[in-house]
Amino acid sequence: MPNPSTTTEAPANTKEKKTAYLICEGALCECAGGSAKVKLKVTSHKKAYINGDKLVATEKDVTFDSPGNFGTCSFMTSPYNTCAPSVQKWLQPYNDIEVENNKVITDKSEMMCTTGGKIKITKHGQTQDVNAEQANNMDRTIAAQVNALADLAPIAEEDKKVSVLSIRGAIVDDPKYKPVTTQENQSIVSITETERKAKKTIEDPADIYVRPGQEVEFIAKPDGTASLVCWKVSGTKDPVHFLQHGPSYQTSFPEVGKYSVEGYGTGKDSFLDIETRLVNGKREDMKEYKDCMLDILVQENKLIDIRHLKSDNIIDVTNKKIVEKAQLRIGVPATFEPVFLMPPIQNEIDELILVIFDESGTELQRTKGQPKLVFVPKNSAAKYTLKAYFDGAEADFISYPFASSLNSVNVIATSNMKVENERIRPGTFVKFTVQNSKFMDDTVAPEIIETENRQIKWYENSETVAGTGPSYEKTYQKEGKYTIVCRVTEGQPGWFTADKNDADDRTFYVTKNYPTAIEKTTTGISKVGRKISFELKGFFNIDYTDKNTIHWELIGPETKETKASPTFEFTPTKKGTYKLYVSMNGGATEHPFKFECTACEIVKGWWTDSDGNMLTGKDDTSDPSNTLGVAGWGQEVCIAFKHIGLGGEVVTIEVWDKDFNGTTSVYTTELTCTEGYNGVKCPLTLDGDLKKNVAKKGASSNGLLYFTVTVNNGLKVVNNGMVLPSGEINYLKVDDTLRAKAYFADNNDTKRYSTASTDMPVYVQVKSTNLIGDELELIIYKSLNWDIDKKYEEKIAFKVDKYGMASVKLDMCIFNEEFSNPNDSISLYVKVLRKSDSEELYSSEGKYPLTLYEKLNTSPASKNTTKAFVMVDTSDGKKNEGSDAIEGCGLIYRNEIQCTKYGNQYGPVYWGSIKLNSYSKWSNLISEGKLTDDEKDILIAMSENEGNLDAVQSYDSEIVTVGAMQKTMNPQGYGEFPIQMWEFKKEFPERFIILFSNCGWDVKEEVQKNKTIQYRAYYQNITGSDLKSNIRAGFEKNNFKSKVQCIAIEPLINAAKDICFQSKQIEDFIDRLKNKVLITIPEGYENKLSDYLKSKLGKATALDHHINRPAHLKSYFGEALNRFHELHPKVPINPNEWGDNHSKYETIIIDDYGVTRSGTDMKNRYEKLKTKL
Repeated sequence: MPNPSTTTEAPANTKEKKTAYLICEGALCECAGGSAKVKLKVTSHKKAYINGDKLVATEKDVTFDSPGNFGTCSFMTSPYNTCAPSVQKWLQPYNDIEVENNKVITDKSEMMCTTGGKIKITKHGQTQDVNAEQANNMDRTIAAQVNALADLAPIAEEDKKVSVLSIRGAIVDDPKYKPVTTQENQSIVSITETERKAKKTIEDPADIYVRPGQEVEFIAKPDGTASLVCWKVSGTKDPVHFLQHGPSYQTSFPEVGKYSVEGYGTGKDSFLDIETRLVNGKREDMKEYKDCMLDILVQENKLIDIRHLKSDNIIDVTNKKIVEKAQLRIGVPATFEPVFLMPPIQNEIDELILVIFDESGTELQRTKGQPKLVFVPKNSAAKYTLKAYFDGAEADFISYPFASSLNSVNVIATSNMKVENERIRPGTFVKFTVQNSKFMDDTVAPEIIETENRQIKWYENSETVAGTGPSYEKTYQKEGKYTIVCRVTEGQPGWFTADKNDADDRTFYVTKNYPTAIEKTTTGISKVGRKISFELKGFFNIDYTDKNTIHWELIGPETKETKASPTFEFTPTKKGTYKLYVSMNGGATEHPFKFECTACEIVKGWWTDSDGNMLTGKDDTSDPSNTLGVAGWGQEVCIAFKHIGLGGEVVTIEVWDKDFNGTTSVYTTELTCTEGYNGVKCPLTLDGDLKKNVAKKGASSNGLLYFTVTVNNGLKVVNNGMVLPSGEINYLKVDDTLRAKAYFADNNDTKRYSTASTDMPVYVQVKSTNLIGDELELIIYKSLNWDIDKKYEEKIAFKVDKYGMASVKLDMCIFNEEFSNPNDSISLYVKVLRKSDSEELYSSEGKYPLTLYEKLNTSPASKNTTKAFVMVDTSDGKKNEGSDAIEGCGLIYRNEIQCTKYGNQYGPVYWGSIKLNSYSKWSNLISEGKLTDDEKDILIAMSENEGNLDAVQSYDSEIVTVGAMQKTMNPQGYGEFPIQMWEFKKEFPERFIILFSNCGWDVKEEVQKNKTIQYRAYYQNITGSDLKSNIRAGFEKNNFKSKVQCIAIEPLINAAKDICFQSKQIEDFIDRLKNKVLITIPEGYENKLSDYLKSKLGKATALDHHINRPAHLKSYFGEALNRFHELHPKVPINPNEWGDNHSKYETIIIDDYGVTRSGTDMKNRYEKLKTKL
């Protein structure tokens, strides 16, 4: 190994020093009893060097150069006084550096001889070879590699350390090896573990190629005291170390072979050990530490490739199936040069031969001793080969095939047209010009451009040339389809086609302004008594000549005609279905605009609590309600009513009291009905003012209340101002009586339990009157026999809310000791007491008991609620956590369904508005153990690539697609969506009736011929192709992007907005991930995807693929694994053996798989996932 040269030996250490000097081979030692000095030999290792090429001494180096002793010994008598050192090891070594587990020594180290002599070091053995810059940057602790005479002050302990972050290696500039081509010397930087992760690679940096004897400089990037940086050089022999050599190391390699150079330091402490490094407070073996290591390959130079110099007149061919690597512009010079393993020098170029052959093998051009070759292609579409080799070694040639090419047209531009297939009016002038060509350099010789322009030909609707040159222009008068093609070569007969749609052609239409669509400009549903406006859309903006040809005609329960106007207005007086026709310039829309006019109606009304439970009616124990049926003063109740068509309208709500004196108005308010909903819930506090109004004209302060809803804006409304709720029995009774009621139920009071198990959440729902503010207690009893019951000691204290309600969760753990075997059960009931006087307000004994099991083999027995319907809450809505779905079968979405297009198929779409991340019950699913926080993140990120929770469409090959997971019903009526409907029907039978059955939809279980069971969906008892035709009726070209009625999918939109159905969608997502995606075994492998995918990004990417192309997941992931193992053959096939590298390997695989998966726009979909996860 070559080492820096040394010069003058440093003088003896005669002055008092504040530093210590490392000792190396050749240090001069003396013994207090000896007569001569002797040089120290280093025999403990062959690894660590200082001062260039001198082995550093350690505490175990106790032998000396010949004669091997210190002369005569004064501690011995003659003639036996010849020195024979008897020593073991040096004392006071330097503790911060070790070489092969032995500490190094300094000039302050001493050694005792057993005969009594003390051995000291008088000269450290280092020599001076230092410049001013080195002196300024030297180590101020040891000064081991620099000026040995420097008198340096010691520094703080915390500065006695350095870490090397990376190293850079570059060939040193040397006139002897000066490159004579554009090829440059390498400068390679080592790759740290952090950078490997950031670049998602497991590869080492490129090798540095160098000739024998050519010098390479290595520069370290240190963190700490730079002069402490050490270097390790490994080659064909044992590695050698250059301790505290500094941040730069320069050397040459005389022998051919492979070497490695590593820069290292003390780490994060002052201790230096050439065998270990400090990692997270622990020392690890340095043998595999490659963060700061570069490989050097020493060999003679050779040819490896040929390239052309950069030019806009040369196009590289990227298609690997084409042999030629580049296409050259005819008539323009192209420069080629060979590529060497290392930048070539002149004596290598002197032997270089470059030869060009044509396709027949005829030699066209030859050079020798030239670093470049310039060639001008003359012929059209000719093929050539350039060969490069050294003189006398023609068999070892490098070849570069290429071809010449005409400057063909890539893109044409047009005036008065912007896009392909655009329409223009008759009489429009159009100019076509060449916008982009194959070669865009216009600085070439003018005669070349003139020749290329003469070759350009223009064709219009045929193979007959319509014009030549760089442009073509014409005024088009005749209606029809036109295709303009620009070419520089003539094709074979039959080459012209109007449908190829390439960049060198342009297709357009000359047409009058015909109607394309009718657009309804008034928002919301159409109502009797409310003006409706429509606007005509054509191919172009409607001008005065178009306007005079317009004719509108309305047919339906009423008729109307309008002429010479681009708009149409109509105020209906009758409800029903209308059809609106329009024509312009003799052309009409293919189909009329159909719309439904609704007669607004106030349908029903109720008094309810905040959960929608009716407050009126009898509380029959055989069919109990969820309320007391009455209210108390100071309590908050809700006025609820259902309507048709009143969204966006202002209504007046008036509350009346009925007694023997008649009826009295006691409260009035106004509110605006929310758009898109057919129910309203308005809170009302039965406060002191209302009580006074009741008592003012009545016989007592007890109230018997009803209300009316009135619309006063002239809109025709059925049942406007009717008494609500209808029927005297439904009036709300309000008095001062203390009442309470309690029963077992779920948290949202949607199911009243009669049986349950200890592993499910159970609540006691309490309803009361006139107890707001009182402290109450709940006591649980276990029924034992007719006379004796067990009372659970713990009383549950609570207060009712402003509605007189409370939901108290039971601690199910207190019942666990009651079960000695799984089939045991107990019967529970509750009592409600007022804490102040222990007055028993209610006992559910004998009324609403709960039979409790340790575990249930069936679903818990329950009774449905007595909710009126689910409404819009005009209060803050904090209490109600129930379903957000709206009754009415989705009628409110009738004018929100759009006609869209997929390929040549038209159909309905409702894009929806509810994102997966806005789903309100994530915490419930997580607390119930149905999914984890990570799975939630996966679903939310992945759903950005899918639809909204409430999205519904029917424009592709399937009958209908619903929800964020895009569950489909196939053309026969089967598929994933019918399965989801069936599971929802079993889990939520009451909600299924409301959302599906009452709206015409159903799903049936069908046994197939092969005895398998499938689930088939029906609408109005039709399915398959008939159902598909029903759904897509009216969705045609002329209604594209317009709103079109589709009654069949309105209930599906409504169901998709229901919180229970949304929960079903979420659970299906999780089931697909766990039980379909992660158990998949990639094609050609044995492990499941769960073994490969540990990250959220990996799982989301696979789930995203499975939702879109489920049958392709296995094969495409397997192909990604194949590519990974081809590039990294040493990585184990079994992912369970990847250990700490698992994350690194998974990232590489997913980055490949994510962009190569089958499907639409998968690259962008993957990038979106990466930004989320």
